[in-house]
Amino acid sequence: MTLGKIKPFIANAGAIFLLTAIVSGCATSGKTSNEKQDANAIESTLLRAAADSERNNSFDAAAGYYSRLLQAKPENREITIALARNLRYGGDASMSANILSELSKRYPDDTEIMMEHAKALIASGGYNQALALLGVIIKPNSDNWQAFSAQGIAYDSLKNYKMAEKSFSEALIISPDNPIVLNNMAMSLAQAGNIKKAITTLERAALINRGSPQIRQNLALLYGISGNKEKAKSLAVMDLDPKEVETNASFYHRFDGATQ
Repeated sequence: MTLGKIKPFIANAGAIFLLTAIVSGCATSGKTSNEKQDANAIESTLLRAAADSERNNSFDAAAGYYSRLLQAKPENREITIALARNLRYGGDASMSANILSELSKRYPDDTEIMMEHAKALIASGGYNQALALLGVIIKPNSDNWQAFSAQGIAYDSLKNYKMAEKSFSEALIISPDNPIVLNNMAMSLAQAGNIKKAITTLERAALINRGSPQIRQNLALLYGISGNKEKAKSLAVMDLDPKEVETNASFYHRFDGATQ
């Protein structure tokens, strides 16, 4: 599979324009020691900007920086992985999967690349392909909780809720009280119709990670579905504006009379 052209990114355009101009200026003459130092300084600046952007959830910006770095170092493994990861975070999972598919040809036994590739495949709907990759990663006595958690998400997406719960349970054996796994497991249980167990599981996650709006609002959703609208509203108002709270409250009414 050949890679498509990487999409251009509009991210901190002024900074990228300035850095590009400097690089172009350096390229007009032979590489002196000062020019090499300048090139290294520019690379360090781009790497810092990329890391800062990713940390601030500015994934398009981070991908833009990593894309620029990859033009100078097209064979760099770490930069390629970082670009693919931020493309996935930014919503372009298909491009991410394509990039990682090509990279895996050079590093066929690299577990980190396989793991990132599996995540990109899940995000782009390639659930069975992801399960095949995760099956290579998960060996007997494996201690990779992320692989089990990703496996659970893939099974859940295929509506194989029994296998999903099994995979999430394996992840929790390795990483007990992991709020990420508990959140994913709870939502899978809810999809399977086991609302009571889903709420118990998500309440556990909310106690462990009290600062997560995502966990809090997932729990509000499950409370609302179960009929406990007061608890749902008390959580909803912590992160949503009044109009969103009322919209959610209207949504919960659809489940009136449903079994808990």
